[in-house]
Amino acid sequence: MTTPKHTPQQLQQQQQTQQAILLDVRSLEEFNAGHLQSAVHIPHDQIAAQISQISSDKQQPIYVYCRSGRRSELAKAELEQLGYHNVINLGGYQQLQADGFK
Repeated sequence: MTTPKHTPQQLQQQQQTQQAILLDVRSLEEFNAGHLQSAVHIPHDQIAAQISQISSDKQQPIYVYCRSGRRSELAKAELEQLGYHNVINLGGYQQLQADGFK
């Protein structure tokens, strides 16, 4: 389940003011075929092993997305189990592009 919609401008502002992380949890092939600007790639099944390389700040905003929203919801749940408190599921890549995310 996704959270209320965020605009591209809101995400960009969060990235600038709070050093928010934009996390693409799709496969490497999907990521290489296209991804949002400034996205960091960690496949959803490698979150626990790799997230500390990206952020150890449990309060840092982390926005996750995948192809449809299912894997990003799994990643969100795993991040929350690891103690990250500010995780937002943006949903699917194609819808994000349609909404104006680049």
